[in-house]
Amino acid sequence: MKKFEILGKQYSCKGKAYYILWKDFKSGDFIPPKLILKEFTRYFTDHPDGKNTRMFYLEDWPFNRVVFACAHFEHDDISEVAHLIGFMEFLRTVFSADEVHLALLDLFAEHLIIELYSTKENEAFNEYVNALKSFGAMRPFSGRKWCPPNFYIIKISLK
Repeated sequence: MKKFEILGKQYSCKGKAYYILWKDFKSGDFIPPKLILKEFTRYFTDHPDGKNTRMFYLEDWPFNRVVFACAHFEHDDISEVAHLIGFMEFLRTVFSADEVHLALLDLFAEHLIIELYSTKENEAFNEYVNALKSFGAMRPFSGRKWCPPNFYIIKISLK
């Protein structure tokens, strides 16, 4: 079982763990991660960028998860919260996720975590993840060396 921490929130997974690169690729069927980041920064222009915002994919049972994390999020006005809900729905659509949760919105620490869950049987979700892998947009991480260097808040330990 892998155990690690993203922005102070504890995670564990039984399978492989990856971080998703903000990569662009040409595909008519799938929205590349770079466009997900572009959509996020379009609504939230104050600070979120490719260095302080990351997505992770966790293979687990009975759900696979995508964790979208931003380490510099200062948006709490009612109109911005409405945009956040719209962005969460956008993520649900992109990944064909079964569930989407606002896992952390800490305005003091300026942290945001959105989690997307999908059952192993969700073929559309699995197809999107496989597309990310085939386009080279996912990198495994098993320790600190696999963490993006500019995202210093992530702590990983294996037990």
